[in-house]
Amino acid sequence: MIRVADELDPLFRGTPSRLFDCIEVNLGVLADSYHGSGTSLGIGATLRFRTYPSESRLPSIERPLTETLAVAEAVLGIKVLDDRAASPTNVLNGAIGTTWYAVADAFHLPWLPYFGHEHMRHSFLVERLADGCVITDGYENVTNWGRAKPGRWKLANDEFLMLRDLRLMTIVPSSRVLTSDLLPGLDQVEVASGYIDAYERCPDRAVALETLCRETWLLERARSLHAAFREHYGMSESIVVREHLARWARLVELVYITYRRVLRGRPEPIGYMAELATLLEEDLIIFGAQPSRLP
Repeated sequence: MIRVADELDPLFRGTPSRLFDCIEVNLGVLADSYHGSGTSLGIGATLRFRTYPSESRLPSIERPLTETLAVAEAVLGIKVLDDRAASPTNVLNGAIGTTWYAVADAFHLPWLPYFGHEHMRHSFLVERLADGCVITDGYENVTNWGRAKPGRWKLANDEFLMLRDLRLMTIVPSSRVLTSDLLPGLDQVEVASGYIDAYERCPDRAVALETLCRETWLLERARSLHAAFREHYGMSESIVVREHLARWARLVELVYITYRRVLRGRPEPIGYMAELATLLEEDLIIFGAQPSRLP
């Protein structure tokens, strides 16, 4: 594997990678490349709170891939074609120059810190070359195994064949692009008390906190993205919003520290769940409950 470009590559300059999760970010990279910087922020136009089942059996705000794709089609000016499960061989048998949006298991992706450490779905762009593939990935995060940074990497055919659980999509530009007359909104589909209660009552505290680490990370990124969308389209970011986002960031750190304490057999601190409940309530006040004109 050879790194051929880093986060300074012009392709990444218009996409604020720090604001997206690992599925959204490369949809954003595509949208910004098609329609210009700032298009990717449309994913954050509507701040949602709804939950889905997770592997831990605790409620999760992580959207299914199909729903993320539907939101992206609605607001980013892209269209998803030919969505299918595939094998790496399908890519290597594809026409030279073909580019796909792909999702696979991060455990098998050698350009990521998660490689060989953690199973999770992760997106990237893949272009077929005559002698391998070029991977483009705009993801950015600090992990237990190092920092993930936006970049491009060339993988030889045998390296690409190591990928697992691959899903391929052809994505093309479409005419529907987010514009400034679309209002931001907050979609509070569920009452947060049930979500809080599920984590407080979970008897396996290590599992609860491990899951909550990812949940608070997703919640903080979604709120930061929503705030960036509002600012980009002329709704100035206030001191109150900045302070609210700073509290979300501190909660992410606190939950992680609490998780590490519990793993070492130390007593679980109190107070962090109350802060989570408070922040979710204050989302409604700070970001407002006006309806969005986006799906």
